[in-house]
Parts: sequence; structure tokens; C-alpha cells
Amino acid sequence: MALARADQYQVTIFVDGQRVGVFDDFSGGSVKATEKKYRPGGMGDNVSLGGLSAVDNIKVNRAFDRARDADLVRLLIDRVGKGRVTGVKQPLDADKNAFGRALVYSGLLLTFEPSDVKAESSDLDMYTIEVSTDGKIA
Repeated sequence: MALARADQYQVTIFVDGQRVGVFDDFSGGSVKATEKKYRPGGMGDNVSLGGLSAVDNIKVNRAFDRARDADLVRLLIDRVGKGRVTGVKQPLDADKNAFGRALVYSGLLLTFEPSDVKAESSDLDMYTIEVSTDGKIA
């Protein structure tokens, strides 16, 4: 049995075709269908008719690196609501090599969220972006 760990992924983000880089955490991206049920006459049991599917938004975050991210943050802020985002979630094997097919998400940059400022904290400075997904997972 070859079970995978949650850290065995590389998540790479592109905004308007420009490589933004690898992010630390990924959440969301569930595929859901709308639900429609039909109840036939004569007290028949419900019949599930299924429905159209859609992909939930994704969120990614990473540590703020002054050298890497100082100018990039301005680009992300400017592209909120209009920037096309592609997120590639690539499984990795134990040796950090690409393993299997990546999941590719696409959509619009919905949110840029800088980290909170706390005068008495030495927590890592993280920022988050949210993507309003569209289409299917490729």
C-alpha cells in the first residue's frame, strides 16, 4: 500500500500567464452537483435525478518573502476581480518527483488577503489568495 501524505504536493499558481510561484497550503476545490429529487405518485420512493456539477473556490497561501513578494503583492492586488488564475496541484512521490496527473484549476482572482499585523507576535507573515473557479478541473 502506498499512502500519500498531505505535504506530498506542489501547488503552483499562475496569474495572467505569469508564474507567481509555489504556495504552501491549498484548500477548497471540491466538485459538487446540484441535487434534484423526484417523488413519484403512489407514495413511491425518491429518485435522485442528479444535476450539473461545479467546482468550489480554491484558496492558497504562503509565507511572505520580502525579496520575492514585495512587487508581486502589488500585482496581485491590481489583478483582483480581473486576473485569470491557473492553479496546478501536482502530487509528488517520497523523492519529490512529480507522480501521476496534476489537477488544474482555473478562474478569476477573487481575493488577496494580507496577513494581520500584531505588534507582540513573532508569527510567520502569511498571505492568501482565493480563486473563483470556473469550468472543470483539467
